[in-house]
Amino acid sequence: MKRVSTSSQKQLLWLSTLYEIVREVNSTLGLKSALKIILTKATELLKVERASLMLLDPAEKILKIHLAMGLSPFIVKNTRIKLGEGVSGWVAQKGRPLLIQDISKDKRFRRKEGGRYSTNSLLSVPLKVKGKTIGVLNVNNKKRKEVFTQADLKLLAALSDEAAIAIQNARLYDELVRANERLKELDKLKSNFVASVSHELRTPLGIIRNILFGIRQEMAGTVSDKQREYLLLVEDNLGRLERLIDNLLDLSKMEAGRFELKKERGDFFKVVQKVIDTFQKKSEEKGVALGFSGSQNFPPTYFDQDRMTQVVTNLVDNAIKYTPQGGKVDVTLGQKDKTLFFEVKDTGIGISAVNQGRLFEKFRQLGNSPLHEKGVGLGLAIAREIVTLHQGKVGVVSEEGKGSSFRVTLPILTEEAFFLDRLSEEAKKVEKLGESLSLVILELANFEQMKGMGEVQAQQLLDQVVSVIRETVRKPSDIVASYKRGKVIAILAGADRQGAEALARRVKEALKRLPLELRFVIGTYPDENRSPSDLIQQAKEVLYGGE
Repeated sequence: MKRVSTSSQKQLLWLSTLYEIVREVNSTLGLKSALKIILTKATELLKVERASLMLLDPAEKILKIHLAMGLSPFIVKNTRIKLGEGVSGWVAQKGRPLLIQDISKDKRFRRKEGGRYSTNSLLSVPLKVKGKTIGVLNVNNKKRKEVFTQADLKLLAALSDEAAIAIQNARLYDELVRANERLKELDKLKSNFVASVSHELRTPLGIIRNILFGIRQEMAGTVSDKQREYLLLVEDNLGRLERLIDNLLDLSKMEAGRFELKKERGDFFKVVQKVIDTFQKKSEEKGVALGFSGSQNFPPTYFDQDRMTQVVTNLVDNAIKYTPQGGKVDVTLGQKDKTLFFEVKDTGIGISAVNQGRLFEKFRQLGNSPLHEKGVGLGLAIAREIVTLHQGKVGVVSEEGKGSSFRVTLPILTEEAFFLDRLSEEAKKVEKLGESLSLVILELANFEQMKGMGEVQAQQLLDQVVSVIRETVRKPSDIVASYKRGKVIAILAGADRQGAEALARRVKEALKRLPLELRFVIGTYPDENRSPSDLIQQAKEVLYGGE
């Protein structure tokens, strides 16, 4: 059996150790930890008492000790070596490793570099990134008073490569973090600027609109037909400018995370019908047929009526805008299981497959046809954000020259589902902001007796209780959403137990003249060491218990 030489064994040990070092460094977060691993392993493998890692300040062209082992804090803090000066300065300037067997015979060595030297041999290798020297790795004082060898130099050079990579990665990461922070700062400044300018523009635009109205009403004198035509043209463009400002304000809210919905029970059919009525004149003037189909018995659900009107308006307006004379736009409202869908289909110019993927991006302008009207490309981006906040989806199917079909789907929320949806939203907010959240449950102890008085009268009493609570809550974010089986639930966002108890007292006072036996159950986060999920579970038991 062939014996492995001592040098080969040593080389295998070094390679194995080097692999371990690389693995440790790659799994370590932070520059200081990575370099400490490298420096520790260098002293162990080379059996030295002292090691130092110096980094070059490119502006001052000076080497400073970044990390050291076996050196006094004074030396670490105060050592400054100019490029080209001494051993470290020579290695940094030349970019070449240096093995000195006898420092007393080497003119490059300067005694002030090291204090106590127990041997006359030392090693110094450059730290390089893409051929550029960024520092120096030094070791000296062999514990066995031995002279460094070429094998030692080779190992230290391998360690220096890993140190250089760690330093470069850390610097790149720091640069990325700083750039990201700067981008966030600039983005915040942009959002604040957009919001501020948009608000400032509203006042003069309102004044201009009022003046135009006064002129058209001939408050400043007789207006000819031609002048009236020009005034209408000005008002149309004024409307476009106001919509642009509204979109910019919405954008600033989206980017600041302040784009919130005010969901209420409503009839989606009426929302769509109102938008269709608004666009009938525009479509007739352009020669585009506008149709609407959908059941008037569409089930009521919970949604932000203003925001969904904005979505429907955007889609219908775009369909008419990009459909040539003689074409048609069909609007459909329907229901499938627990989902409602709203579709706008046109016979317009269509959208290419490439552009469909970019259609909902902010500030994206895709049109280049004679039918295209200039804008800032925010309408569809904002529409998608509104639909997403409703837990819905919006998509498009289109082919150039053959029209487009935009389809919006939204979940149909029951009263119970809406309540839990809002409770979950508020729970996430208060947990993130460290605020309080209270759940107030009002139980009508004599509910069964009330039903004996007649269903109509019992329902009227329940409605009166709900009405009183809604009038008593203090903030728009407070919600009263369910009154089943003689129980009424209220969500108090930002209210602690003291605030919830104050609400209960006010409600008792307001209802004291009614023939009701009231019992309140109050749950609060975090006053009672509960989690938001505990409140949600409590609400579910009230809403669905017994069914």
